[in-house]
Amino acid sequence: MDNPFADPSVVEAQRAAANAPIEEDNPFAEAVAPAPASINLPPSQVSGNMTPAPITPAPSSSAAPSNPKIENIPGHADLLKRQEELERKEAELERRERQMNQSSGANVQPNNWPPLPSWFPVKPCFYHDISLEIPLDFQKTVRYLYYLWMVYVVALFFNVLGNMTFWIIISKQSNPDTAPATGETEAPGNFAKSILWLILFSPCSMCWYIPAYRAFKADSSFNFFIFFFIFFFQICWLLLMVIGVPGMGFCGWTIAITGLKTNVAGGIVAMIAALLFTVTFIFGIVMLRKVHQIYGATGATFAKAMSEGQGTFNTAVWSNQHVRSAAQEAATQAASHAAQNAFK
Repeated sequence: MDNPFADPSVVEAQRAAANAPIEEDNPFAEAVAPAPASINLPPSQVSGNMTPAPITPAPSSSAAPSNPKIENIPGHADLLKRQEELERKEAELERRERQMNQSSGANVQPNNWPPLPSWFPVKPCFYHDISLEIPLDFQKTVRYLYYLWMVYVVALFFNVLGNMTFWIIISKQSNPDTAPATGETEAPGNFAKSILWLILFSPCSMCWYIPAYRAFKADSSFNFFIFFFIFFFQICWLLLMVIGVPGMGFCGWTIAITGLKTNVAGGIVAMIAALLFTVTFIFGIVMLRKVHQIYGATGATFAKAMSEGQGTFNTAVWSNQHVRSAAQEAATQAASHAAQNAFK
Protein backbone atom coordinates (compact mmCIF):
# COMPACT_ATOMS: atom_id res chain seq x y z
CA MET A 1 0.00 0.00 0.00
CA ASP A 2 1.39 3.38 -0.97
CA ASN A 3 2.27 5.82 1.90
CA PRO A 4 0.74 9.28 1.16
CA PHE A 5 3.36 10.99 3.41
CA ALA A 6 6.21 9.52 1.35
CA ASP A 7 5.75 12.19 -1.30
CA PRO A 8 8.96 14.34 -1.58
CA SER A 9 7.07 17.67 -1.38
CA VAL A 10 5.32 16.69 1.82
CA VAL A 11 8.58 15.53 3.40
CA GLU A 12 10.28 18.84 2.50
CA ALA A 13 7.44 20.86 4.08
CA GLN A 14 7.68 18.87 7.31
CA ARG A 15 11.46 19.53 7.50
CA ALA A 16 10.91 23.32 6.99
CA ALA A 17 8.29 23.45 9.71
CA ALA A 18 10.53 21.56 12.12
CA ASN A 19 13.52 23.88 11.55
CA ALA A 20 11.48 27.22 11.81
CA PRO A 21 11.80 29.23 15.14
CA ILE A 22 8.82 29.02 17.43
CA GLU A 23 7.09 32.44 17.98
CA GLU A 24 4.82 32.69 20.98
CA ASP A 25 2.07 35.27 21.20
CA ASN A 26 2.80 37.58 24.16
CA PRO A 27 -0.24 39.71 25.02
CA PHE A 28 1.93 42.03 27.16
CA ALA A 29 4.47 42.71 24.44
CA GLU A 30 2.87 46.05 23.50
CA ALA A 31 2.78 47.30 27.13
CA VAL A 32 6.49 46.83 27.64
CA ALA A 33 8.39 50.09 27.14
CA PRO A 34 11.11 49.99 24.50
CA ALA A 35 14.66 49.76 25.68
CA PRO A 36 16.53 53.07 25.76
CA ALA A 37 18.87 53.71 22.89
CA SER A 38 22.55 53.38 23.57
CA ILE A 39 24.46 56.63 24.04
CA ASN A 40 27.92 56.94 22.53
CA LEU A 41 30.08 58.93 24.95
CA PRO A 42 33.64 60.08 24.32
CA PRO A 43 36.41 58.00 25.95
CA SER A 44 37.32 60.83 28.35
CA GLN A 45 33.89 60.82 29.90
CA VAL A 46 33.74 57.01 29.99
CA SER A 47 37.05 56.66 31.81
CA GLY A 48 36.46 59.53 34.31
CA ASN A 49 33.97 59.91 37.07
CA MET A 50 30.55 60.59 35.63
CA THR A 51 27.95 62.64 37.51
CA PRO A 52 24.47 61.79 36.41
CA ALA A 53 22.47 64.78 35.16
CA PRO A 54 19.51 65.78 37.29
CA ILE A 55 16.24 64.54 36.01
CA THR A 56 13.83 67.41 35.29
CA PRO A 57 10.23 66.39 35.61
CA ALA A 58 7.96 67.17 32.72
CA PRO A 59 5.95 70.34 33.23
CA SER A 60 2.40 69.63 34.27
CA SER A 61 -0.52 71.22 32.47
CA SER A 62 -2.02 72.62 35.72
CA ALA A 63 -0.61 73.45 39.12
CA ALA A 64 -3.27 71.55 41.01
CA PRO A 65 -4.95 68.62 39.37
CA SER A 66 -8.69 68.95 39.26
CA ASN A 67 -10.82 66.39 40.93
CA PRO A 68 -13.51 65.28 38.49
CA LYS A 69 -15.53 63.74 41.31
CA ILE A 70 -15.91 67.15 43.04
CA GLU A 71 -16.56 69.07 39.83
CA ASN A 72 -19.32 66.68 38.83
CA ILE A 73 -21.26 67.25 42.06
CA PRO A 74 -24.57 69.01 41.31
CA GLY A 75 -24.52 72.68 42.42
CA HIS A 76 -20.73 72.97 42.60
CA ALA A 77 -20.71 75.91 40.16
CA ASP A 78 -23.42 77.70 42.17
CA LEU A 79 -21.38 77.33 45.34
CA LEU A 80 -18.36 78.87 43.65
CA LYS A 81 -20.44 81.82 42.41
CA ARG A 82 -21.84 82.39 45.89
CA GLN A 83 -18.38 82.28 47.38
CA GLU A 84 -17.14 84.89 44.90
CA GLU A 85 -20.15 87.09 45.63
CA LEU A 86 -19.52 86.86 49.37
CA GLU A 87 -15.88 87.79 48.86
CA ARG A 88 -16.89 90.84 46.82
CA LYS A 89 -19.37 91.91 49.48
CA GLU A 90 -16.76 91.48 52.19
CA ALA A 91 -14.31 93.66 50.28
CA GLU A 92 -17.02 96.27 49.72
CA LEU A 93 -17.90 96.31 53.41
CA GLU A 94 -14.26 96.79 54.33
CA ARG A 95 -14.02 99.70 51.92
CA ARG A 96 -17.11 101.32 53.38
CA GLU A 97 -15.85 100.84 56.91
CA ARG A 98 -12.58 102.58 56.05
CA GLN A 99 -14.46 105.46 54.46
CA MET A 100 -16.79 105.77 57.43
CA ASN A 101 -13.82 105.84 59.80
CA GLN A 102 -12.25 108.59 57.72
CA SER A 103 -15.48 110.59 57.60
CA SER A 104 -16.00 110.30 61.36
CA GLY A 105 -12.55 111.71 62.01
CA ALA A 106 -11.03 115.01 60.96
CA ASN A 107 -11.50 114.36 57.25
CA VAL A 108 -15.22 115.03 56.83
CA GLN A 109 -16.71 114.18 53.44
CA PRO A 110 -17.47 117.37 51.48
CA ASN A 111 -20.93 118.04 50.13
CA ASN A 112 -21.39 116.61 46.65
CA TRP A 113 -25.10 117.12 45.85
CA PRO A 114 -26.39 118.69 43.71
CA PRO A 115 -23.39 118.08 41.42
CA LEU A 116 -22.76 121.67 40.37
CA PRO A 117 -19.61 122.99 38.64
CA SER A 118 -17.01 124.75 40.76
CA TRP A 119 -17.58 128.14 39.09
CA PHE A 120 -21.32 128.08 39.89
CA PRO A 121 -22.23 130.54 42.68
CA VAL A 122 -24.45 128.00 44.47
CA LYS A 123 -22.49 125.19 46.15
CA PRO A 124 -23.64 121.62 46.94
CA CYS A 125 -25.96 121.38 49.91
CA PHE A 126 -25.29 117.93 51.41
CA TYR A 127 -23.32 114.73 50.99
CA HIS A 128 -25.09 112.01 48.99
CA ASP A 129 -23.74 108.48 48.53
CA ILE A 130 -26.26 105.65 48.70
CA SER A 131 -23.70 102.83 48.43
CA LEU A 132 -21.71 104.26 51.36
CA GLU A 133 -24.22 105.65 53.85
CA ILE A 134 -27.32 103.49 53.37
CA PRO A 135 -27.39 99.89 54.72
CA LEU A 136 -27.40 97.11 52.15
CA ASP A 137 -30.99 96.05 52.91
CA PHE A 138 -32.38 99.51 52.10
CA GLN A 139 -30.18 100.66 49.23
CA LYS A 140 -32.60 99.42 46.58
CA THR A 141 -35.52 101.30 48.15
CA VAL A 142 -33.57 104.56 48.43
CA ARG A 143 -32.42 104.27 44.81
CA TYR A 144 -36.03 103.85 43.69
CA LEU A 145 -36.97 107.00 45.60
CA TYR A 146 -34.14 108.84 43.89
CA TYR A 147 -35.27 107.59 40.46
CA LEU A 148 -38.81 108.70 41.33
CA TRP A 149 -37.57 112.22 42.00
CA MET A 150 -35.70 112.30 38.67
CA VAL A 151 -38.78 111.13 36.74
CA TYR A 152 -40.79 113.86 38.45
CA VAL A 153 -38.32 116.54 37.34
CA VAL A 154 -38.37 115.20 33.76
CA ALA A 155 -42.20 115.32 33.81
CA LEU A 156 -42.08 118.98 34.89
CA PHE A 157 -39.69 119.71 32.02
CA PHE A 158 -42.00 118.11 29.45
CA ASN A 159 -44.86 120.05 31.01
CA VAL A 160 -43.02 123.27 30.10
CA LEU A 161 -42.46 122.00 26.55
CA GLY A 162 -46.13 121.11 26.17
CA ASN A 163 -47.37 124.53 27.30
CA MET A 164 -44.78 126.26 25.13
CA THR A 165 -45.93 124.25 22.09
CA PHE A 166 -49.57 125.14 22.75
CA TRP A 167 -48.69 128.83 23.06
CA ILE A 168 -46.65 128.88 19.83
CA ILE A 169 -49.26 127.04 17.77
CA ILE A 170 -52.20 129.03 19.13
CA SER A 171 -50.39 132.34 18.54
CA LYS A 172 -49.76 131.37 14.89
CA GLN A 173 -53.35 130.27 14.31
CA SER A 174 -54.97 133.29 15.98
CA ASN A 175 -56.58 135.99 13.86
CA PRO A 176 -55.81 139.54 14.98
CA ASP A 177 -59.14 140.82 13.61
CA THR A 178 -61.22 138.54 15.84
CA ALA A 179 -61.45 138.36 19.59
CA PRO A 180 -59.10 135.81 21.16
CA ALA A 181 -60.61 132.56 22.37
CA THR A 182 -60.34 131.25 25.91
CA GLY A 183 -57.47 128.91 25.06
CA GLU A 184 -55.53 131.72 23.41
CA THR A 185 -55.72 133.90 26.53
CA GLU A 186 -54.75 131.04 28.88
CA ALA A 187 -51.76 129.81 26.85
CA PRO A 188 -49.24 132.49 27.97
CA GLY A 189 -50.34 132.16 31.59
CA ASN A 190 -50.08 128.37 31.52
CA PHE A 191 -46.60 128.59 30.03
CA ALA A 192 -45.47 131.03 32.74
CA LYS A 193 -46.96 128.80 35.46
CA SER A 194 -45.25 125.71 34.05
CA ILE A 195 -41.88 127.48 34.27
CA LEU A 196 -42.68 128.49 37.84
CA TRP A 197 -43.59 124.90 38.75
CA LEU A 198 -40.34 123.61 37.26
CA ILE A 199 -38.20 126.14 39.14
CA LEU A 200 -40.14 125.74 42.39
CA PHE A 201 -40.99 122.04 42.57
CA SER A 202 -37.66 120.62 41.37
CA PRO A 203 -35.69 121.67 44.48
CA CYS A 204 -38.69 121.62 46.85
CA SER A 205 -39.42 117.99 46.00
CA MET A 206 -36.15 117.14 47.74
CA CYS A 207 -37.95 118.00 50.97
CA TRP A 208 -39.40 114.50 50.96
CA TYR A 209 -36.37 112.69 49.53
CA ILE A 210 -33.82 114.07 52.01
CA PRO A 211 -35.83 112.96 55.09
CA ALA A 212 -36.25 109.51 53.53
CA TYR A 213 -32.51 109.34 52.86
CA ARG A 214 -31.67 110.35 56.44
CA ALA A 215 -34.32 108.02 57.85
CA PHE A 216 -32.83 104.96 56.17
CA LYS A 217 -29.31 106.17 56.96
CA ALA A 218 -29.78 106.52 60.73
CA ASP A 219 -33.04 104.58 61.29
CA SER A 220 -34.70 107.80 62.41
CA SER A 221 -38.41 107.68 63.20
CA PHE A 222 -38.61 111.48 63.11
CA ASN A 223 -37.33 111.62 59.52
CA PHE A 224 -39.73 108.85 58.53
CA PHE A 225 -42.59 110.92 59.92
CA ILE A 226 -41.46 114.01 57.96
CA PHE A 227 -41.24 111.93 54.78
CA PHE A 228 -44.79 110.57 55.19
CA PHE A 229 -46.20 114.02 55.95
CA ILE A 230 -44.61 115.78 52.94
CA PHE A 231 -44.90 112.90 50.48
CA PHE A 232 -48.65 112.58 51.12
CA PHE A 233 -49.19 116.16 49.90
CA GLN A 234 -46.84 115.46 46.99
CA ILE A 235 -49.07 112.60 45.84
CA CYS A 236 -52.19 114.76 46.18
CA TRP A 237 -50.53 117.43 44.05
CA LEU A 238 -49.52 114.80 41.51
CA LEU A 239 -53.17 113.79 41.19
CA LEU A 240 -54.00 117.33 40.03
CA MET A 241 -51.14 117.14 37.55
CA VAL A 242 -52.39 113.84 36.16
CA ILE A 243 -55.92 115.19 35.71
CA GLY A 244 -54.70 118.40 34.11
CA VAL A 245 -57.00 121.00 35.65
CA PRO A 246 -57.38 123.87 33.14
CA GLY A 247 -55.69 127.09 34.15
CA MET A 248 -53.14 125.52 36.51
CA GLY A 249 -50.38 125.05 33.92
CA PHE A 250 -50.33 121.24 34.03
CA CYS A 251 -50.47 119.22 30.81
CA GLY A 252 -52.51 116.37 32.23
CA TRP A 253 -54.82 114.00 30.41
CA THR A 254 -57.60 116.58 30.10
CA ILE A 255 -55.33 119.10 28.39
CA ALA A 256 -53.60 116.42 26.29
CA ILE A 257 -56.84 114.89 24.92
CA THR A 258 -58.28 118.34 24.18
CA GLY A 259 -55.04 119.42 22.53
CA LEU A 260 -54.99 116.44 20.19
CA LYS A 261 -58.24 117.67 18.65
CA THR A 262 -56.87 121.15 17.90
CA ASN A 263 -53.16 120.61 17.15
CA VAL A 264 -51.36 117.28 17.03
CA ALA A 265 -47.87 118.51 17.96
CA GLY A 266 -48.92 120.14 21.21
CA GLY A 267 -51.18 117.20 22.04
CA ILE A 268 -48.34 114.70 21.63
CA VAL A 269 -45.97 116.66 23.90
CA ALA A 270 -48.76 117.10 26.44
CA MET A 271 -49.48 113.37 26.22
CA ILE A 272 -45.85 112.60 27.11
CA ALA A 273 -46.05 114.94 30.11
CA ALA A 274 -49.36 113.38 31.20
CA LEU A 275 -47.88 109.89 30.89
CA LEU A 276 -44.84 110.87 33.00
CA PHE A 277 -47.11 112.43 35.63
CA THR A 278 -49.15 109.22 35.71
CA VAL A 279 -46.05 107.03 36.11
CA THR A 280 -44.80 109.28 38.91
CA PHE A 281 -48.19 109.17 40.65
CA ILE A 282 -48.49 105.36 40.52
CA PHE A 283 -44.85 104.78 41.42
CA GLY A 284 -45.19 107.27 44.29
CA ILE A 285 -48.11 105.33 45.79
CA VAL A 286 -46.15 102.07 45.51
CA MET A 287 -43.08 103.59 47.19
CA LEU A 288 -45.17 105.17 49.94
CA ARG A 289 -46.62 101.76 50.74
CA LYS A 290 -43.16 100.14 50.57
CA VAL A 291 -41.57 102.67 52.93
CA HIS A 292 -44.51 102.38 55.32
CA GLN A 293 -44.03 98.60 55.48
CA ILE A 294 -40.35 99.06 56.32
CA TYR A 295 -41.25 101.72 58.89
CA GLY A 296 -43.76 99.39 60.55
CA ALA A 297 -41.28 96.49 60.59
CA THR A 298 -38.76 98.55 62.58
CA GLY A 299 -41.23 98.93 65.45
CA ALA A 300 -41.19 102.72 65.31
CA THR A 301 -44.01 104.74 66.90
CA PHE A 302 -45.23 108.31 66.81
CA ALA A 303 -44.03 108.89 70.38
CA LYS A 304 -40.54 107.75 69.43
CA ALA A 305 -40.59 110.12 66.45
CA MET A 306 -41.58 113.04 68.69
CA SER A 307 -38.87 112.24 71.21
CA GLU A 308 -36.27 112.04 68.46
CA GLY A 309 -37.53 115.30 66.98
CA GLN A 310 -37.30 117.06 70.33
CA GLY A 311 -33.78 115.77 70.83
CA THR A 312 -32.78 116.83 67.34
CA PHE A 313 -34.21 120.29 67.88
CA ASN A 314 -32.42 120.73 71.21
CA THR A 315 -29.15 119.52 69.74
CA ALA A 316 -29.43 121.75 66.69
CA VAL A 317 -30.38 124.81 68.76
CA TRP A 318 -27.99 124.52 71.68
CA SER A 319 -25.07 123.44 69.54
CA ASN A 320 -25.23 126.83 67.80
CA GLN A 321 -22.83 129.32 69.36
CA HIS A 322 -24.94 132.36 68.44
CA VAL A 323 -28.07 130.86 70.00
CA ARG A 324 -26.23 130.07 73.23
CA SER A 325 -24.73 133.57 73.41
CA ALA A 326 -28.11 135.20 72.83
CA ALA A 327 -29.74 133.01 75.48
CA GLN A 328 -27.03 133.81 78.02
CA GLU A 329 -27.26 137.53 77.31
CA ALA A 330 -31.05 137.47 77.63
CA ALA A 331 -30.79 135.57 80.93
CA THR A 332 -28.22 138.05 82.26
CA GLN A 333 -30.35 141.06 81.35
CA ALA A 334 -33.45 139.49 82.91
CA ALA A 335 -31.54 138.78 86.13
CA SER A 336 -30.16 142.35 86.30
CA HIS A 337 -33.61 143.88 85.75
CA ALA A 338 -35.08 141.63 88.45
CA ALA A 339 -32.34 142.67 90.90
CA GLN A 340 -32.86 146.39 90.22
CA ASN A 341 -36.60 146.07 90.74
CA ALA A 342 -36.06 144.19 93.99
CA PHE A 343 -33.83 146.92 95.45
CA LYS A 344 -36.31 149.63 94.50
